[in-house]
Amino acid sequence: MSSHPGIHQAYDFIKVLGHGQFGTVREAKPRIAGNCPSVAIKSINKAKLGGDAYLLKRELEILRMVDHPHVVKFYDSYEDSKYLHLVMELCAGGDVLERLLKHGALSEAHVADILRSLLLAVTHLHELDIVHRDLKPENFLYENESETAAIKIIDFGMSNRLDRTQLHSMVGTPYYLAPEMLSGCYGKQCDVWALGVVMYLFLSGRQPFSGNSVMEVFNRIKEADFDFESQKWAGISSEAKDLIRVMLRSNPHHRITAKAALTHPWFQAQSNTEVPATVLHALKHYRAPRKLQKEAMRIVVKYLSAEAIADLKSAFMDLDHEKTGFITATDLQLAMSRGGYDLATEEINSISKQKL
Repeated sequence: MSSHPGIHQAYDFIKVLGHGQFGTVREAKPRIAGNCPSVAIKSINKAKLGGDAYLLKRELEILRMVDHPHVVKFYDSYEDSKYLHLVMELCAGGDVLERLLKHGALSEAHVADILRSLLLAVTHLHELDIVHRDLKPENFLYENESETAAIKIIDFGMSNRLDRTQLHSMVGTPYYLAPEMLSGCYGKQCDVWALGVVMYLFLSGRQPFSGNSVMEVFNRIKEADFDFESQKWAGISSEAKDLIRVMLRSNPHHRITAKAALTHPWFQAQSNTEVPATVLHALKHYRAPRKLQKEAMRIVVKYLSAEAIADLKSAFMDLDHEKTGFITATDLQLAMSRGGYDLATEEINSISKQKL
């Protein structure tokens, strides 16, 4: 922790950037003289942490280890009676999808540039035995609004260290979970799978593993059930499709590593083939509402085993009368209560009060 007097003596808080489960992220300006850049300060309410305090300690340890141009920088931490404040690099350029939609056109070369940056960062993490476990477009931000801004991977709240053992907790965002994560024993290769999903999404505008329910999504993931049959793939290079195939191999031991992926022929080809305009239209729909539903899905994955999720399937199907695959927080709470999962119910109550 910093030995400085206090966060408010060191920084002027400017505006709220977002709300999280345990606190708020604000833009702040150093109070010292000079033209110092603004920072992002994540203020975590210690009272809300409860038994999850170890997660914060782990996140801090990981952030201190990492040093890469495509990973958000950690500067300092402060603690007072109520909050723990993490001072981070401010990434003010918006996320990758925002930039793609704003640009209005998309080529394979553009997607290749994005993937190369992400793979470089993930290779660095993996060399440190760090697994991110929540790689998705919302966690890839540009450092500023310039055309040459670097992409930064953010949000290490789900990250963990391998320490020569495999991981077992099923955490993350359902669409990006690797098959081995659903089995409960996995390692670094789950991050490569997630980037394969991201690449597929950016080139087609849709998820490779979609479904009308969480369990349907999980079943397709387990079977690595995806294809390139849509008309949107007609003009996409064979090299791009091949890289996706080797990143989305169901067996992690046969899946390409992040480091090896960087030498794939797709990155040398530098295809300027324009991705169909319909893909950008589809990506706009991907951005749409449903944040609460996604958050609710994450809670189920975070706290329940695969068996427990399967046990709850009938309760969810009963509630989902329209067969949309999405239910309200209230409905989710009812289903969890029926199943006797009080911990998840408490978490859902917390989420329901957040500004999503």
